[in-house]
Amino acid sequence: MTVLINPDKFRMRAVGSLRFVDASNLAPVTASLDAIMVDQAERSIVHRLEPRGAGHWVPNRVTGAPVFLPPLALRTIADRQPVDPTTIGQFPPEWVGRARDFEVRVEDEQGRFLPTRFDFRMPDPAETIWSVWGSPPIARIRSLLLPGETEADYIPLFNRSGRTYDVPVGRVGAHLAIRQADGTDRPASWALLRVRQGNTTIGLGLADQNGNAEVAFSYPELPILSPADAAAGRDRITWRIRISVHFDDLASETTSDGQILPPKFEDILAQLPGPATRALRNIDDNTPFPATDLVLGERLILRTLDGSDQPLSSLFLEAS
Repeated sequence: MTVLINPDKFRMRAVGSLRFVDASNLAPVTASLDAIMVDQAERSIVHRLEPRGAGHWVPNRVTGAPVFLPPLALRTIADRQPVDPTTIGQFPPEWVGRARDFEVRVEDEQGRFLPTRFDFRMPDPAETIWSVWGSPPIARIRSLLLPGETEADYIPLFNRSGRTYDVPVGRVGAHLAIRQADGTDRPASWALLRVRQGNTTIGLGLADQNGNAEVAFSYPELPILSPADAAAGRDRITWRIRISVHFDDLASETTSDGQILPPKFEDILAQLPGPATRALRNIDDNTPFPATDLVLGERLILRTLDGSDQPLSSLFLEAS
């Protein structure tokens, strides 16, 4: 959540509010999440997050942390006076609560999204930088950002493979796997699957623990037809796309009570800066998976071919 102290001078993130959006279209997720904050210092203390509209979720109780703007900021809003950013942190000592470190865990009760988790430090009111995303390359997360933006005040929730959608969307799915030296296959758990049109990332998806990934995104603009093609009409609409897979072999974490947790959100996005892992066209050679056509209204399934050029059940990645 972003609060304007003075529209022309300063913006700060309100304490105690987290915002979740759908990674496929950046629409706010307003209901049906099971979201908790686990106190890192006292892990038996758990605060449940509750929806407050527009995708904002707040803890039902967070002790020892400020959840309101200080009187100084409120007076500034009322008086419409300019704000000197160097004085923002100088609140009365009795107002400022001690910082708290939490692990946030989110699961979707309707099965639309994969689970996510991340570290969240209840900030000092003067802080405006949120480190949950880490520092991924902007070009590779372009589909997760609003047009023209280079920052975000939300956490995108990645789609679960096979989910249904209320509106038509482009869908690119795959079971991501690696064939090992002994001939056995293992899933490429928690790999990122990126879809590009030209040099633009139009969709980004996450594989689950079993390697199942689906990227969903708004369809690109319709291709421009030549006058001759326009006169003849078109049987179907297609876009030429390329895919990249980013895989650092991240591991799940198992809690003391046996619950399996995904890698942290920052670690997932930290797979993006390095070179992509080669996706294979054919299991018997190292030729990269080629550009392919996305057809309007059809789900595209990516598969590697076997030695007879027959599609396998998985999209295989080059073994490191």
